[in-house]
Amino acid sequence: MLKVDEQRLRKELNELSRLIKEEIYKRFSSPEAVNHKTGENLSDSDLMRSVKVDAESGGYAIVFSIADYYEYIVNGWKKSGNFPGTFGQFLSNIEKWIRKKNIPLNGRTENQVAWAIVKSIYKNGIAPRPFLGSGYNNGEDPSKVLVFLDEMVDNFCDETFQILTEPLDAFFS
Repeated sequence: MLKVDEQRLRKELNELSRLIKEEIYKRFSSPEAVNHKTGENLSDSDLMRSVKVDAESGGYAIVFSIADYYEYIVNGWKKSGNFPGTFGQFLSNIEKWIRKKNIPLNGRTENQVAWAIVKSIYKNGIAPRPFLGSGYNNGEDPSKVLVFLDEMVDNFCDETFQILTEPLDAFFS
């Protein structure tokens, strides 16, 4: 039976995971990721904290996840036409955002202000501010969102191919 050097393969996966996460974090700190209204950078945002890129333990895969609302940052509201979860969750998220940003209520309740914001979103949409890649649609190749993945994976595949073919070379030599 041929035995692949699993330790080296996992090391390569971990290194690729680290490089992907590093590149994503770098893009969160880039000028493209600055909120043009507040001047705040996304480098210390809930969105950045939601990014998980890890080599799957026990397998040969990299697991990548990012908050559901990344879709709106890339596409804007009108283009996607939906949001994750229920309408109640969406409204609740807006209310939390109102509290977090200390939005002035001017004698109204948080719920009333949230409803006004939701109405504005439905009417005007949310303008996208893509900073990781060129776009995203459900089921699309992640490299269209994370445009830097192609080069990273190509470099990774060279070493991985070497690790996977060594047992075959040894067997037939």
